[in-house]
Amino acid sequence: MNDLKFALRQLAKSPAFTGVAVLVLALGVGVNTAIFSVVESMLLRPLPFPQADRLVRLSEGQDYLEGRENTYELPEATFQQWR
Repeated sequence: MNDLKFALRQLAKSPAFTGVAVLVLALGVGVNTAIFSVVESMLLRPLPFPQADRLVRLSEGQDYLEGRENTYELPEATFQQWR
């Protein structure tokens, strides 16, 4: 209990340090919450589709020596042909 009283007295003596410490803690909690919200919604929550594990994305592009470049969305006519 004495340590807590001492810490509060020291924080009261230096309001600039106290303000910076509170600001840094608030910023850290806010950034942590924002990042967790993004990770939870993108990676942890299942997709809102039935049989989401069967979703695919079809595209076509031009192959070059280094790999696939200039990928285009699949036109409806090509999709119907492949189907």
